[in-house]
Amino acid sequence: MSQYKSALEFGYANARVRAMRSRLLKEEMVKEILGAESTSGIIGELLQTSYRKELDEFAGESIKENMVDFALKRNLERSVEEVIRITPRHYKKTMLTLLSKNDYQTIKIVINAKQNGYSFERISRLLIPSSVIGEKRIKAAFECATIEESAHALADGTIYSEIVEGAMAAYRKSTNIIDFELAIDKGSYASIHSQASKLRSNDINMARIISLDIEMRNVMTALRAKHANIPEEQLQSLLILGGITQISAILDAYRSAKDTLELAAGIKSFDLSKANEVGESARQRMLGFETSMRKQFLKRCMMLLGSSMLSLGSLMVYFYMKSAEVSSLRNIANGKSYGIDSEKLKGMVIWNE
Repeated sequence: MSQYKSALEFGYANARVRAMRSRLLKEEMVKEILGAESTSGIIGELLQTSYRKELDEFAGESIKENMVDFALKRNLERSVEEVIRITPRHYKKTMLTLLSKNDYQTIKIVINAKQNGYSFERISRLLIPSSVIGEKRIKAAFECATIEESAHALADGTIYSEIVEGAMAAYRKSTNIIDFELAIDKGSYASIHSQASKLRSNDINMARIISLDIEMRNVMTALRAKHANIPEEQLQSLLILGGITQISAILDAYRSAKDTLELAAGIKSFDLSKANEVGESARQRMLGFETSMRKQFLKRCMMLLGSSMLSLGSLMVYFYMKSAEVSSLRNIANGKSYGIDSEKLKGMVIWNE
């Protein structure tokens, strides 16, 4: 795409996303929040930021601890809607596809909850409603008698209906909810990979960012599989085409590694040598792997964009940065309520540069 055409298409979006990025929390503020002694202290700090509107909607300074999570998620939801709104018309469908992961995650959580007989109240903290899969649809899904009816309540009339129907077909065949979730992942990442292929001719950096995103997902899947001692053939069915490392190479590393640390060292797309920063237990190490990858992912995204912001990539990078910020704040707020000390929580924070 020529620089002139990029300026015409992305000039307004570029100006808006710069303003949105200026509202992201600076490292000093995150450190203040991290250093708060209680959830009420965190709320006090957040009331001085762009999260005040959502906190006020949930009673402001009087907000209950368990509602802070909802306020943070609502802020993220509004940011996603803003990204879609400012995306040039010609690219809106592409952007909706690229931002679909949160909605697919919501669908998987709801169907899994229905399978296990959980209520909406029990899992609501895990959900990020959106303009497509909103709270009304989610609650309607919980009122349905069967899993299939719930899936239809969530996806009918949306851009997700075809993939969800394919996932339900896999579920009907095996009655195993894992097959539903795998089909959702396969379908959603296939659509994202397809968008990357289309973008490659006029937005190569955006295509590279998508490939890096898929790579991060594949590496984390392999590490979780090794942690759970999942057979290699099962892992192969979980990996997605389109990442940086060939699936065969990931499988080779998986086969030769005796544990997650060896596997992390064998896959070279991310440096995971500092995974123990979060903690030394196996569960803490997994969180360390994920946090480390997300930090490196954001840094590489910024390097790919360089000084040029006139592309779809600038919008996507803002989304990744905002998601990382909200995830970090949720980790801090929830961690404080569980009594986790600030030093351990520091390893769960992704700093935006």
